[in-house]
Amino acid sequence: MIGSSMKNLGIFHNVGNGRRMFPLEALATGAESCGWEAEMVPLGSDTVENYDMVAVGGAPWKYRCENLRVTLEAQKRKIPYLYIECGWLYKPRKPRHFFAYVNSFPYCPKFPCPHDRREKLNMKSDEKPRGEEILVAGQNRGIDLQMQEALTWMGNYTKRKIVYRPRRQIDNPKWVAMTRYEVDMDRTAGEALDNAWCVITDYSNIGGEALMRGIPAIGSFRASFAEFGGYELLHAVDYIKPPAPYLVDDWLARMAYTLWSVQEFADGTAFNWIIEKGLK
Repeated sequence: MIGSSMKNLGIFHNVGNGRRMFPLEALATGAESCGWEAEMVPLGSDTVENYDMVAVGGAPWKYRCENLRVTLEAQKRKIPYLYIECGWLYKPRKPRHFFAYVNSFPYCPKFPCPHDRREKLNMKSDEKPRGEEILVAGQNRGIDLQMQEALTWMGNYTKRKIVYRPRRQIDNPKWVAMTRYEVDMDRTAGEALDNAWCVITDYSNIGGEALMRGIPAIGSFRASFAEFGGYELLHAVDYIKPPAPYLVDDWLARMAYTLWSVQEFADGTAFNWIIEKGLK
């Protein structure tokens, strides 16, 4: 705890959160290997001020408000925080990697990072011919509804075919039926990107893959790739160009240092980088 010689990490989690617990438990082991005390704390505990750093894990959407409460309390008290999220930028990736955002959910580091980790994870731009469709890639019903509100007037600016692809085929059929665009529930993400002129999404997986293929990705401020442009680009969607490959590679180099395997959490590699570089 604060005031003791050993620093203390509080890891806030949803009890029984299944697969999302693996990186959190590994983070505790890794922090202890770096000389920290680590404590697993159930979400809802009002104990943020007891720790030198806190971490929260990506939880089902119904628990996201609790995660946000922890991070907001940490910001108010100027306590560093980590947000550990399920997912990886480019599928398939084995072993599975998890995002670890430092004080900036959901963004990557603002400072330059070496490209060694990007190269190790085989994350690189590889421009391919663009298709003709505007792909609206879903994430969840709440965010998709906001995206749809932003896109209602988009037909005034393009004659291209607009395709809405839900993130999961099991999404609510009534919600899918609400969209005014063609619904694509058959193609894989890769197949959908083969025909994409640009992608509109807040979903890092498909947005990141699009950028690596040389396909522009447009998202809100929530998107990890928001620095490449947001909804203000929609009025010029027919003329939008992808970012230069070197800019994408620089972004990927920074994103690579938010992606860690469970083993890297457990052996302290991730936590050591976070306290030595990520918090600077």
